[in-house]
Amino acid sequence: MKQILLYTFIIFLFSCKPEVKNSKAIESMEKQLIEMEKKREEMEKRLKRDDSLLAEIQIAIEKNKFVPDVTVIDEKYSLNPFKLEKPILKNLFRSQYSSVDTTLFNNRHVDNQIDTVFTFKYGSSFIEIYKNSSEEFIKNGFSNSDTLNLNRGLRYGMSKTDFLKLLSNKDSISNSHNNFRIQNPEIVQNVDLKFVNSKLEYIHFEGYLD
Repeated sequence: MKQILLYTFIIFLFSCKPEVKNSKAIESMEKQLIEMEKKREEMEKRLKRDDSLLAEIQIAIEKNKFVPDVTVIDEKYSLNPFKLEKPILKNLFRSQYSSVDTTLFNNRHVDNQIDTVFTFKYGSSFIEIYKNSSEEFIKNGFSNSDTLNLNRGLRYGMSKTDFLKLLSNKDSISNSHNNFRIQNPEIVQNVDLKFVNSKLEYIHFEGYLD
């Protein structure tokens, strides 16, 4: 009799076990689905915020996009306008920069050679230096304040009249021009200068990179 009862109890347990397992599995799946839904909603909100931020950035870029009024060919003033003492990187690391970032690149001409771009920021101004195994040179630079020293008589806040005195080729220039692009006659390299109320507001250099 005891054996019969024991067997009956065991059969009952085995008959109930799958239901218990299924119930727990369903409960676990429901919890996972709820968590997934929460994460999806959070992701959607985040994407909306990111899209909104990207849209604002794009609007700001378009608003401040430099469109030259006139392009002047001038070898001297299409060169790097920033005063950088050699060794460039060593001196920049000693300067009062607000931050510095590094970006690595594969050299386009030498296999397995890694080059580095150092970006030194000075508030809203910056200098980018490209360094390979043998040399270092300015790749890009922007200044809208006197935090960066300039070359060849250029200076932040200078008058348009004083700037025009520096140029040798003035044939295509009129007094109404405010956005100047100075191009190099031989290589793809230029300097952009923006004047507001006849004062130099900012200067941007884009160097040649082979």
